[in-house]
Amino acid sequence: MKKYYKLHINNDAITSSCQAGRGAIVIKEVPDIYFMGYTNNWNLTGEDVKNLNLPNVKPGGNIVLKDKTIFRYSKLNLPRQKVDLLKDRENIKVTRKPENADIHIISYKFLGSLFNYRWEKAVPFKDFYHIIKDAMEDNLLTDECISEMRDFISNADKDSYVAVDKHYHYSSQPHQEKFNDDWNSIVKEFDHDYSRCIILEEKNAKMYQTFINTNAQIIFDTDVLDVIDADLAVLDNTQYKDIEAMITSNDRENRSLAVEMLANCNIEKSFDVVSGLYWWHYDWIKDTNNWNTVNVKALRSRMKAYEGGHNTTNVYAFNAYINALAKDNKLTRFAVDKTREKLMNTVLKSICGKDNSVFKVDLENLYIADEIESMINE
Repeated sequence: MKKYYKLHINNDAITSSCQAGRGAIVIKEVPDIYFMGYTNNWNLTGEDVKNLNLPNVKPGGNIVLKDKTIFRYSKLNLPRQKVDLLKDRENIKVTRKPENADIHIISYKFLGSLFNYRWEKAVPFKDFYHIIKDAMEDNLLTDECISEMRDFISNADKDSYVAVDKHYHYSSQPHQEKFNDDWNSIVKEFDHDYSRCIILEEKNAKMYQTFINTNAQIIFDTDVLDVIDADLAVLDNTQYKDIEAMITSNDRENRSLAVEMLANCNIEKSFDVVSGLYWWHYDWIKDTNNWNTVNVKALRSRMKAYEGGHNTTNVYAFNAYINALAKDNKLTRFAVDKTREKLMNTVLKSICGKDNSVFKVDLENLYIADEIESMINE
């Protein structure tokens, strides 16, 4: 948790000699927020969790549940039936008091609810200091401005971050434009590859401190599901087409058998297969004999974010599916390629014509944005 400052250039205080005068560089602490890290993602991902370097939080680590007492945070994808299975199989106990637990269970959704994002480029305080130093050496600051910067640097938190985005003022005078260009060229030297800052708001700080300062082991709900489902079959990507044929069969018994396969597999390790079938064929899956059985209800609970009818007449459903996987930190190359293929064979071919006699669209030319590409779990 680092203090967060926002820098603003007041163009009216730029002198005719293209220097920042008194009050030209205004730096204020942003109240009730703390800097946590950088990201290019829209939602918290596994990569973000690693970069945040949260104490005691290591997704995917080895866990021992036998004879332990667990505390469950909110927003978990951990069906009650599976917790009951753990109670019987691993002799675990569940407590409502976090201080009494050996293990705390969280989720990416829970972490994501704690953090927020600012579309700014903040730099560590030491980089801000060098920006001001370079501006002084380039004679961009008057003596009055230098005095103000020295006062701020002396009193500011040296472990903080300062948002110093490049400054643009489109209705400025020539001397203001010259200063802005010179200032931006200095800031650019301290640029980084991230477009957003992950921040923690004061309203969530107490909850964050509570779970981060525990002596208990912190694990993810997906890690628990991996333990529960360790002995269950993993649906290989090559099985997708065969299961899809069963789900879209006119034979209700055949569809019910396919849904039973989904409900009884290791869902977390088969997620790109299960989620794709659930997303695109939800109505078929519902029309089965076992829709209200215990196993299928557990499947329904885990796949809640993927239910509903999704048509293939426009790109919206395709975007939404990929974004849902990214949010769950479940985006894989198979899921991306399968979605690209479906988008190609439905939306694009319906627009260009089945024969592609005039306009041609090749699958190789249909690729996802770099931001999404960086979120794929290889």
